[in-house]
Amino acid sequence: MKHCISKFLWAVAFTLTSGIVFSQEPPVNTFLIDSPFPMVHQNNYRQGYSNYPALLEFESIDIRLATTPNERVSPWLQVSESYPDGSRTVWGCSSTHIWKAISEETGLTIIDDYRIDFNPTDRSWSFLMLPGHQILTSDDDKLLVFTEADIDNPFSEIVLVQEVLLPSSIGQAVKFNRLHNGNIMFAADDGYFGLLSPTLELLDTFQLALAPSESIFGQGETAFHNDYASDENDGVYTVTTQRMIRLDVSDNTITQDWSVTMDFGGNGLQGVGTTPTLLGTDDDRLVCVINSKSPAELIAFWRDEIPVDWDGMSGQDLRVAAIVPLPGSSPINSTFAAVENSPVAYGYGLACGQYNGFTGQDCTADKGINKLDMKPLNKDMDIQWYRYDKYMNYVMMYSRPASLN
Repeated sequence: MKHCISKFLWAVAFTLTSGIVFSQEPPVNTFLIDSPFPMVHQNNYRQGYSNYPALLEFESIDIRLATTPNERVSPWLQVSESYPDGSRTVWGCSSTHIWKAISEETGLTIIDDYRIDFNPTDRSWSFLMLPGHQILTSDDDKLLVFTEADIDNPFSEIVLVQEVLLPSSIGQAVKFNRLHNGNIMFAADDGYFGLLSPTLELLDTFQLALAPSESIFGQGETAFHNDYASDENDGVYTVTTQRMIRLDVSDNTITQDWSVTMDFGGNGLQGVGTTPTLLGTDDDRLVCVINSKSPAELIAFWRDEIPVDWDGMSGQDLRVAAIVPLPGSSPINSTFAAVENSPVAYGYGLACGQYNGFTGQDCTADKGINKLDMKPLNKDMDIQWYRYDKYMNYVMMYSRPASLN
């Protein structure tokens, strides 16, 4: 895999900004831990950028493969709060373990792990970091809270401090999000969402009304594959195989605000492969996904009030703000989405890569990187550049400092 990464690839993958003078940073969520990467996809907008500097032209990295036989592994690592000596630990989760490591010049050194499940096909691989060096994850119908034996010592062991039983009808909580109001949201099977207080009291549950198999697209609607985004108004954005949906969280209650039905292409599992990504903090505020047609298309929706001067796109719901074909990007087969790894974004810029599956790919696999920009002044989204000779079969990372130099 390391031979697929060139200096050029790192340079282009970290260059997202377009020179627009609108606000770039999403509003700060004061309930997230003080960390450079405190949650899945980095922030509530699910933009996936980092405040760490990017590689320079003369620098390179060595990639080593860490295997976890028969285990599903979270594609995201999260970084802890700092310890008294200024250091931080890196945390990860598989279907069977929660673990922590420390970053050294020679690579990541695993410090400790804790077994949470003995079923390697289970989905116990989502977690959320909480203040005080605590980690929230789940197993079956239980929420699990871990901490460290000595929260001032990065090398101390992991300990279980709390278990919370959820109603069995919900299923397993597998995707966690800390909302701007301090509450914690989770998603489960069959379109279930749950709302937790900061002390993990279950405040409310909500289930999406999913279309049956005789729906307009000829197959049942599913809603368990993708993660979801949230904004500073506690709007939650989730996507099914057939709809883009906004939920609202207010007064400790989850309700559905709007939904747009679309043929995302693909199969019943991955009509869309990407987690919704939010763009913009000014008047033009978007939520974006990428479908699995051939060629794939980036679809942007107005996520708040639709602009009064927006006339809409021919044949589309008025909430659809843009549809941009990604030439050369398409599903490799009927199982996978065209773009499974969610776009990385900053401000009004967004980039995505062609997907080739989980294992066994080499540099001869399908290639492709697209960079797009939304132009708020004329309400138009365009491809700014693309490369179909470069391979990036994983979640990209954007370095914010690189754009400021």
